[in-house]
Amino acid sequence: MHDYPREIENYPFLLKAIKGENKWLLPGLTFLSYLYYLSWLLKRKKKIKEPLPFKVIGVGNLTWGGTGKTPFVEYLASRLKPRVKIGVVTTGYGATRKKGLLGKEEISPLSWQEIGDETFLLKEKLPDLPLSFGRNRRLASLMLHKAFRTECIILDDAFQYRRMQKDLEILLIDATDPLGNNYLIPRGKLREPYYAMQRADLVIFTKSNSQKVKRETISSLQEKFPRIPFLKGFHRAKFLQKKTLPESKSERLPVEAVRGKKVGIFSGVGDPHYFEETLSLLGAKVERIARFRDHHFYNEDELRETLSFLSQGTDLVITTEKDALKLPEKGLGNFPVYSLVVEFAFLEGEEILAEKLRKILPHEVEYRL
Repeated sequence: MHDYPREIENYPFLLKAIKGENKWLLPGLTFLSYLYYLSWLLKRKKKIKEPLPFKVIGVGNLTWGGTGKTPFVEYLASRLKPRVKIGVVTTGYGATRKKGLLGKEEISPLSWQEIGDETFLLKEKLPDLPLSFGRNRRLASLMLHKAFRTECIILDDAFQYRRMQKDLEILLIDATDPLGNNYLIPRGKLREPYYAMQRADLVIFTKSNSQKVKRETISSLQEKFPRIPFLKGFHRAKFLQKKTLPESKSERLPVEAVRGKKVGIFSGVGDPHYFEETLSLLGAKVERIARFRDHHFYNEDELRETLSFLSQGTDLVITTEKDALKLPEKGLGNFPVYSLVVEFAFLEGEEILAEKLRKILPHEVEYRL
């Protein structure tokens, strides 16, 4: 038995209600979800604007966060980059700048606060890829095309974005929680009713290697939408990267290094449980956990307190890539913190995506992913 709490959760009040806590809030949230549905009905009637002078691949989700869009966008962009003039457009969620255009220059003068954590992570992973961000993604796409003559744009978080005509609509669904609790925001996690899935050209069930995959729900969706190809993917662990000070030498460990080790882990992502399960499947003994809301900003005192808790009786403290880039250096102290670097990979159906891309991309070349 532990004489200390193994888990600390800093979820916002609303997320606790969605999870079934704070039940007194549920009637009010259900009413707000109904209003959200009415708003959605009005928005979906808006006309999609005229086609653009480049191909558009939309990548999005049906639920609120946690499907793993960023690793998939990285996967798609890195494979298309040698074959076509490609760029990526994001919302720049959480950025202090309202819009921006990032070319092939070094990213070092920029901070994640300026361009958003997910945008920063994509640019860091694909430094020679042109990228733009902004709430008006149509304008951001045109700005990117004008500057770099892009032939194809990957539009991140695009399933609900109706101001652009898309040549390929890719929908990512979390295989461990496909429809949340089946309620719309804010009572649940659905951004649209489940039948909006019919707009997708293909669906990718992410986290399909998890032991918590909801097979009955997935089978039901496949029966309801027989026209849509359903693919399976997961996040493959690559290595552990030590969070270092700027002047320090970077250190990597193979993922095998966690096997049999006692670890403390913390994260501020849409679905912390899959991250935790991934480490367990690698053979780590997860002893202590700290969970924060998605896109959480860590201050020095909070980080110091969290690391003190997680390091007691453990061999390693591990977080996600997205969290690692936001950690204040002064809060690290002497605690070694590692981030788990992952990549998107297919379990099933990669050739279906390749065939869809061959049909829309502008050159007669072999698109093998």
